[in-house]
Amino acid sequence: MADLNHISVIGRLTRDAQFKTLNTGTTLAEFSIANNRGWGDNAKVHYFDVKMWGKGAEALRKYLVKGKAVAVSGELNQERWEGKEGPRSKVVITTFDVQLLSDGKSSEGSSTRSEEYGRPSKDDDSLPSTSDDIDDIAF
Repeated sequence: MADLNHISVIGRLTRDAQFKTLNTGTTLAEFSIANNRGWGDNAKVHYFDVKMWGKGAEALRKYLVKGKAVAVSGELNQERWEGKEGPRSKVVITTFDVQLLSDGKSSEGSSTRSEEYGRPSKDDDSLPSTSDDIDDIAF
């Protein structure tokens, strides 16, 4: 039996997406979304880091801006690295589908699936470094 690893989250981008082109020519989009849960005194905000690879990421370049509402579907991946204070890790959503949601000004939304979903090998020295800093997020 295979294990299941699938997540779908709706939220708003906390900052403009960062785009990188790897040595292989593959585009990588990295962004974070804020997901609001509850209301009043029970309100909580959860932040999720998201990565999208390939042509799907490139197609969304001009749309992934701070405050944009999106629905992402993908899988959870744990990234590990050696930090100044020892081993570090974080869980990232690697998305294969991003749906742009209406901001209330238009009744249209759109969706893009990544056609080049594969991830680079761990030996690829062109992999971007990860950032574990979310203290600079302003709302």
